[in-house]
Amino acid sequence: MERFVAECNITRFEQMLRKASDPAEQQLLEELLAEERAKLNRTNAAGSTEPVAVF
Repeated sequence: MERFVAECNITRFEQMLRKASDPAEQQLLEELLAEERAKLNRTNAAGSTEPVAVF
């Protein structure tokens, strides 16, 4: 489940970042993306066997 949530958040934050024009908002979204990617990497490193979400 954690892997699915991280993947959904990454997709959402990437979409929001493409639309963001405010530098402060862009910075926040980049930070959130980095956090979610780190979570996903930790989940993958832990050997999670749940299936990868397809969007």
